[in-house]
Amino acid sequence: MKDEPVRSGNAVRDSWENASVLVHNARAVAQMKRHNVEDVGDKAARANQHFLDESPREFAESFKTFRDTLTRLRENMTGDEYRKLLAVHLEHFLSLVRATR
Repeated sequence: MKDEPVRSGNAVRDSWENASVLVHNARAVAQMKRHNVEDVGDKAARANQHFLDESPREFAESFKTFRDTLTRLRENMTGDEYRKLLAVHLEHFLSLVRATR
């Protein structure tokens, strides 16, 4: 979990890197939930909330979308279902990058 947004001074680079951090945080939280891993002391939740508090407002809703999608991943998806999911995931990621430049 990363708790601070990237601030390199390059808005384009920062939007890409911070969107990536958001997705990685969402994946980590989703994996913890899927595998019943306790967030001892709410360490992950606090780190992620700090990241979201310091990020553009669009990030909070996007985090929920990515987290929920990754939490609900089915183990027995077909290749076609997985490709469609990845396409939607990628489009959402790209729209987040565009919105935060």
